[in-house]
Amino acid sequence: MKRLSIIETATGRVVGEWRGDDEGALARTPGYSYVPLPRIVSPVEFARRFTMREEVAIDTLAETDRTVRAWMRRLSLATLVDLDHPDVLAGLAYLRLVGIPVVWPDAATADQRIQEIRS
Repeated sequence: MKRLSIIETATGRVVGEWRGDDEGALARTPGYSYVPLPRIVSPVEFARRFTMREEVAIDTLAETDRTVRAWMRRLSLATLVDLDHPDVLAGLAYLRLVGIPVVWPDAATADQRIQEIRS
């Protein structure tokens, strides 16, 4: 789903918003910029996107993998999680790379879950 904000160019003020699947349904108005809104969730909401089995597997992996431990520490310090932020994408990609075999036995499963976590 796409979310767009209508921003007044002169002031930067958001003057409207549109949500839907068809970007073309929003008429373009001269003088306005159309910017996708960031997809932001709370750290708790982000954590809830993982199953309990995934969370336990990631915690176990963090005991021996310093990269996973550092990523989890950064997430624990966050006040908001942008689902499209490069750090979030890199962390999920790293989990896919190293694998959490108990719950992501293959690349296809990992790709599907990452997509679900980010949706």
